[in-house]
Amino acid sequence: MAPKRRLILLAGTVAGLTIFGTLLGLRLQGFPGPRTPPAPTAGPQTSPWEGETYMAVFQADRRIGTTTTRLQRDGARYRLTESAHLRLNTMGLVQDLTLRSESRLNADLTLAEGTFSISSGLFRFSAHALVRDGHLRLTTRSADAETRQDLSLAEAVYTPGSMLAALAAARPEAGQRLRFPIFDPSSLARDAVDIQVEGPDTIFVGGRSVNGLRVTLLFKGARQTAWLDTAGRVLKEEGLLGFRQERLDAKTAGQPLPAAGSRDLVEAVAVIPDRELPPPEQIARLRVRLSGVDSASLALAGGRQALEAGVLSITRETPPAAADPGASLPAGLDVYLEAEAFIQSDHPAIRARAQALQSPGATPEQTLRAIVSWMRAHVQRRPVIAVPDALATLKAGMGDCNEHAVLLAALARAAGLPATIEAGVVYQRGRFFYHAWNRVFIGRWITADAVLGQIPADVSHIRLVEGGPAGQLDLLGLMGRLSVSIVDFQPDLGSATPPNASPGGPPPGVASPGAPARHAAD
Repeated sequence: MAPKRRLILLAGTVAGLTIFGTLLGLRLQGFPGPRTPPAPTAGPQTSPWEGETYMAVFQADRRIGTTTTRLQRDGARYRLTESAHLRLNTMGLVQDLTLRSESRLNADLTLAEGTFSISSGLFRFSAHALVRDGHLRLTTRSADAETRQDLSLAEAVYTPGSMLAALAAARPEAGQRLRFPIFDPSSLARDAVDIQVEGPDTIFVGGRSVNGLRVTLLFKGARQTAWLDTAGRVLKEEGLLGFRQERLDAKTAGQPLPAAGSRDLVEAVAVIPDRELPPPEQIARLRVRLSGVDSASLALAGGRQALEAGVLSITRETPPAAADPGASLPAGLDVYLEAEAFIQSDHPAIRARAQALQSPGATPEQTLRAIVSWMRAHVQRRPVIAVPDALATLKAGMGDCNEHAVLLAALARAAGLPATIEAGVVYQRGRFFYHAWNRVFIGRWITADAVLGQIPADVSHIRLVEGGPAGQLDLLGLMGRLSVSIVDFQPDLGSATPPNASPGGPPPGVASPGAPARHAAD
């Protein structure tokens, strides 16, 4: 009998990136057209609106949050403060999420300096950004540890929160396309948002008809619509998963949120394939066809995945023969040993834990298995809404798959094993859910899932993107659009015989000409 598959999925990425990116002024939606559309005007053509606005956040008819935005002149510059409080449901656990930001903006509303913070339960993340001489000097703080980076900027950047204020001050006309380079501190992403100005529109807000300017924001295939009033303030926004924001008054904004929170965010983005699969642990090879997305922009081919004529094949890996513990690494892998902002493999606490898990003379595979076994025993599998951070996960002793992935990457790198993060979907209970796991070099690259305790990961782990939070922004454009069709699957003959397998016919999951497709779940 296949082991029960308990998944703690991308609560952090799905909720975090969707909410941070779609609702809270972190409006990271970009345009899938030309990468060099006309740039916005160098500065506002008119003075931006000043004052305070309140927005109610809804999912369908549920009110799940409130946001507050205040823009004030500060000498020749502006000061923008934003706060948001959300009540979110991820995998049945209702959690409160608080975001705050305070930015000093230049006269053209680009970022001069800003402080940003995110808090949820035991997890806290803050960042301070200072733009000077073509560089963005970033200091992040998580789990009482501080990380500093110096990022080069090719051009001035907006915060996601200042972008719409700059758009409104530019007084755009219908049919215009504008480009805004932005910096998002929650993912350290530097990218560009492209905006299509649609034109005047009439909408209903607060039970009354209001005239507004409708604009469309897109990023990596994801789409959001906003309506601005004549002063340039947001009247209403609509985005992913049925979320929307609507203007409200200060008194209503102060009312408490309902206890229920949002609809389950992980369930909301699940992908239902055209037919069911047997337990993935019993499958040696899976072939699927993905539709509704631009395959060329995804990390589909490579390693255990092969893409041919639109069909994606995933083949389960075999761990390599025992490698010499002292063998040198192939050239080019050193980058996968380096510490990163959210993968603090050089921190003393991470290094100490990795060293404790390394036995003298252990092979790379034995070390990897020791790390995964320790994480299974000591890191609680629990959905959290936070910026995934290896050190914070180690100290909190809990997290969803994203926290597990950054911690495994950090521990593996500290132990001398090159490691990276993969994200995509994984199959459970008749659906594909968004998920994150790792790829680790132990003589050759092999997948590892610390949440499921799998080395290698089963073939239902379909990689769509690679990398940490910034790379996983590419998942935004897939949500609600991705479709998965099962082409066929090859059972693992070494596992338990799948039920209803027909020894005289084609392997389960492979359709006979002129006959209905059969698979192990039939």
